[in-house]
Amino acid sequence: MADQLKAWVDCGVLKLGGTRTSGGRTEVALTGTEYGLTASYWVDISTYLPDQETDSFGSDQEHVMVQTSFQWLPATPDNLEKLTVQIPADFTQVSPPALSD
Repeated sequence: MADQLKAWVDCGVLKLGGTRTSGGRTEVALTGTEYGLTASYWVDISTYLPDQETDSFGSDQEHVMVQTSFQWLPATPDNLEKLTVQIPADFTQVSPPALSD
């Protein structure tokens, strides 16, 4: 997720905002609006991992806001083992359908 956030900043999708201290960590705000959706992240400046994400969209009559808080486990061997992808034996990979003009 840190790499994705950096890429969005690099291409201008997200802009740097203010800073805050949360849980003894310095965080920076990253915010962007695309296709009527505003996304805001508070990101730890040492890891670039988000602590909090807020998404909002809608109109004046109907507005939706969703807030997500993140907790990150340390990269210990036990935690990393949980990320191992298990592909079923009967899985068949197929080509995506061709796009029409």
